[in-house]
Amino acid sequence: METLQTAFPIPFYLVGDVISESENNVLVDKILSLSETQTKRGGTAWFSGKNSPKTNFEVFGLHEHKEFNLITEKVTYYVNNFAKKHNSLRTFEATEGWYNVYTKENYQEFHIHPLSVFSAVYYATFPKGSSPTIFQNPVIDMFPPFPCTTPTDFTRDKLLMYPPGDRTLVIFRSFLHHMVPSGTNESPRITLAYNFA
Repeated sequence: METLQTAFPIPFYLVGDVISESENNVLVDKILSLSETQTKRGGTAWFSGKNSPKTNFEVFGLHEHKEFNLITEKVTYYVNNFAKKHNSLRTFEATEGWYNVYTKENYQEFHIHPLSVFSAVYYATFPKGSSPTIFQNPVIDMFPPFPCTTPTDFTRDKLLMYPPGDRTLVIFRSFLHHMVPSGTNESPRITLAYNFA
């Protein structure tokens, strides 16, 4: 008897309509206001340097500020739901939180989130022309069986793109390499990123 079985799946947790439109509008206004005063570019921390999005990364943690309690609590709730699907008995807490405001010249190179178990990205706005978050397959295939007639499900997906909508959340394991290429969006693409341990 022969059986074809795929192994080592990498799950993602996707949630829509995380907060209401009115709650999201308040959040967006707050981030846009902060991005004019309490912000920096990725600078020496990110290879994208001056082309990094506006961010509060290494300035202050969103997860520690009352004004962001609602979204932080929602993200924490869903992260712990995801952890339960891994049969984890642990309760995870946010250890870092920051916003990113992307316009068309901004990008973020491939990176991981070290010292974390789960990471989450909440898409507050995803206007026309915004780039998706791109995840890289963590399986390194030194000698793929090419050429082949048609790619199969287990040889096709070297990159996975998540083009979300407004008010959506993607949760993933922190060891996954991911990036955001430059877009063509004129309006800001606004995300909140969190790490959990």
